[in-house]
Amino acid sequence: PPSLTAFQGFDALFHAMEGYIANVSTPVSDIFALKSISLLGKSLVQAYKNGKDIEARENVAMAATLAGVVESVSDCTGNHAISQAMGAYHDNLPHGAALLSTAKEYYGWFEKVVPDRYADMAKALTGDPNAQAEDLMKKLLEMMAECNVDDIKLSDYGMTYEELPVIRDNAVYWQTFLFDNEPVPLTADEVLEIMQRSYK
Repeated sequence: PPSLTAFQGFDALFHAMEGYIANVSTPVSDIFALKSISLLGKSLVQAYKNGKDIEARENVAMAATLAGVVESVSDCTGNHAISQAMGAYHDNLPHGAALLSTAKEYYGWFEKVVPDRYADMAKALTGDPNAQAEDLMKKLLEMMAECNVDDIKLSDYGMTYEELPVIRDNAVYWQTFLFDNEPVPLTADEVLEIMQRSYK
C-alpha cells in the first residue's frame, strides 16, 4: 500500500540521515548513508505514486538495506528515540508516522549545527551538486508533501498534548544512548520543545 511505502521509505531515509549526522558516524557509514539518501531522493516519491514501478521499488529496497548498514556501523539519533517512545504508549501509531510527525522540527533543529553535513545530504537528496544546507529541509518537506505524509496528526492516534512530557521522559530515560549520538546535546527541555512544536 502507498502509505506503507511512505512510512517505511522515510524510516529508511531517516536511518541514513541520522547515521550521517551522528557523532559516531564513520567514513564507511557515510558512504552508505549518502548512497541511500540519493536513491531515496530519486525513487521514493515515484515508488509511492506508482507501486508497479519496479525500478523505483528496487531503489527504495536497496536504499533501505544500505540505511540498515548505516544504522549498524553508525547509529540513529534522537528522533528515533522519540518515535519509539511514542509507539510504546500508542501501539496503533506506525513507526514511520511517528518519525514523520516530528521530522520538520527535529531535523530542522540541527541544520545550522552541522551545515556541511546538511549540504552533503542536500546534494544527495536533490541530485544537485550545487545544493546548499538549507536545501535539505526544503527537499525533505517537498517529498513528504508529495507522499501525503506532511500533516501527521498525533491526536488522530489518541495522543494528547498533555502526555508529551511523559513520553519525553520515557525516550530520554530508556534511549539515552540515541540522544548521546546527537551532533550537539539536546536537553530534556529541548526534546520536549521539539515534540510540542510538532504536535497536532
